[in-house]
Amino acid sequence: MLGDQLRRTDVSQRRERALQHLDELAAVVPDAPELAEWVCHLAPEPWCGKGYWVHGDLYARHVLVDEGRFAGLIDWGDTHHGDRATDLSAAFSLFDEADRARFFAAYGAPLDDDMLARARFRSLCSALAIIRYGQAVDDAPLFRAGLAAVLQPCAARLVAHQLQGRDHADG
Repeated sequence: MLGDQLRRTDVSQRRERALQHLDELAAVVPDAPELAEWVCHLAPEPWCGKGYWVHGDLYARHVLVDEGRFAGLIDWGDTHHGDRATDLSAAFSLFDEADRARFFAAYGAPLDDDMLARARFRSLCSALAIIRYGQAVDDAPLFRAGLAAVLQPCAARLVAHQLQGRDHADG
């Protein structure tokens, strides 16, 4: 099995596309300017560690739920050996802050700031792509799923907190 040929968590490769999507979707994505500023200043270390088997395309439509409980995952076509941040990105689009904290605690493996930043970035890129695709094919539920991923209650606070921390570090 090949590694991640699409470089899903490579910020340097995907930054311009994310900014373009944010610009195009500014009318429907609240806080688009703040998110764009975060993307511009995001500079996690590129992933170059040990590879792990990852699903590669986790988002709401690939997670099966039965009566409110996780039941399974579908569409394993993007499975590859790569950066865990690729799959961990789903935690930022599927869970609120409290559930995300529980998810990461249960995950059990160490999570560093750079991995979480790549995961957050991947989550944003995926959500923007889902919003655009939902618009293009007139799929309102898919559009809403992408928008919900961007609008997670703490998304704007995460970005603002990171920007505030950067400003304090600079000054």
